Amino acid sequence: MGPKNLPDEEKAHILAWKLDNVPSSEICKRTGRGKSTIKHLLTTACGLPPNVIPPYKTSGRPRKTTKGTDNLLQREVLKDPGITAARLKKSHPCLHAEASQRTIQHRLQKELKLPSQCAARKPLLTDHMHKQRLDPIVAPNAKRRRYEASFKLKVVAYAKSHNNCAAARECGVTEKMVREWRSKEHLLRSIPMNKCAMRRGTAHWPNLEKHTVDMVHEQRQNGYSVSRNKIRIWALKWAKANKEHSKDFKGTASWCSRFMERYDLVLRKKTKISQKLPADLDCKITNFHRHVIQQRKEHGYPLSNIGNMDETPLNFNMVGNHTVDTTEHEQTQFTVALSCMADGTKLNPMIIFKRKTMPKIKFPAGVFVHVNEKGWMDEQGIKLWIDHIWCGNMLAPELDVLCEFVIKAWSDINVETVIKSFKKCGISNSMDGMEDDMLWEDEDETEAEATSSDLEFDPYDEAAINVSQDVLEELMMSDVDDVDFEGF
Repeated sequence: MGPKNLPDEEKAHILAWKLDNVPSSEICKRTGRGKSTIKHLLTTACGLPPNVIPPYKTSGRPRKTTKGTDNLLQREVLKDPGITAARLKKSHPCLHAEASQRTIQHRLQKELKLPSQCAARKPLLTDHMHKQRLDPIVAPNAKRRRYEASFKLKVVAYAKSHNNCAAARECGVTEKMVREWRSKEHLLRSIPMNKCAMRRGTAHWPNLEKHTVDMVHEQRQNGYSVSRNKIRIWALKWAKANKEHSKDFKGTASWCSRFMERYDLVLRKKTKISQKLPADLDCKITNFHRHVIQQRKEHGYPLSNIGNMDETPLNFNMVGNHTVDTTEHEQTQFTVALSCMADGTKLNPMIIFKRKTMPKIKFPAGVFVHVNEKGWMDEQGIKLWIDHIWCGNMLAPELDVLCEFVIKAWSDINVETVIKSFKKCGISNSMDGMEDDMLWEDEDETEAEATSSDLEFDPYDEAAINVSQDVLEELMMSDVDDVDFEGF
């Protein structure tokens, strides 16, 4: 339906068709107007001459003030924006005979485009009206205003400290606005401070969008970049497989923009390396430490057999936080498996490229290369890592290394150990039989006695060292058997 006010040309056509006895239903089809509009036009034209077109209908009552009175009112308002109708009546008695106080109030509000106020219940001009009267040029265009979220929160704070009516008077808004803003305070704090409206369209395909946003979160959690085209392709694939939940879905660019706005998704936002830690992290760490300590006590693993292996996905082109152009290489991923031991040993890295065939190039030493269709570490990759990285290739050492090992080991043998070995075999023992007991001594007991004797302090050790061999032989080989040895 078009506007109710008909142009003069269209009115002339309708009247001409009616003179030609064209039915009203046919006129409605030709013009696209309603029957009531056509009937009202024909009724108005009945009382007019044949060639006269009915004028437009004017709204409102006829003017009750003259042009001079309007000029007087406008002049007084420009002098004093806060003037009221009662003061005008007192200062200009001539207005009393021409117009009433209510008429003057109506003319003031109509000329300045101010909202009507009931004189019996509310004052003629509120604070907000005074502010609008200060700028009579801007006031006629201020029919509807928009308020930013920062202004709304200030009004809410003032209303909490005072009341809704006081906040409405102070900020120049209605009390209804204050009530609505107080009820939506939590939403106002969640939007940008320079935003005015909180409009957001509802989803036409909620199941499809839920599946799509789950895919986006999964890919970003794994460290992969997600573009707008990927989102649209995933949505179209799901819509094709689930037609009952995605009727008339086309996956347009505008839908993708609205979808990202509904779920607070940012295009080409770099995923953070540090993810949110689970709630039971401390409990899991404690259980892990207990398990490791138990296994080490049970099996006695050396530090060289305790290791860690981690898989890290990488890209050929690491994009920044926000990018505009693309090199088409940020979607090509490969995986690097790094391993190290508790004693500080670093094992060779393992690289898994995203391809089906092994490249025909010679890779540098110190790295193991594998290929996978998706660029991930699978069961076959774990087996290769165990065979080539964990076990390693045991190669024979060089001959000079063996010679150095033998020389070092032979130099570390103590001279006393060699002498004692000969005496243990009974080859270099004393001919007088004083060292024959070494043939039957237990090596462990001898070492224990030597260790304990070394730890004890004997004040006669120094004296015994200074005694000559002749004196010792005379004391030990004495012919007198009944003489007791009293010491030195």
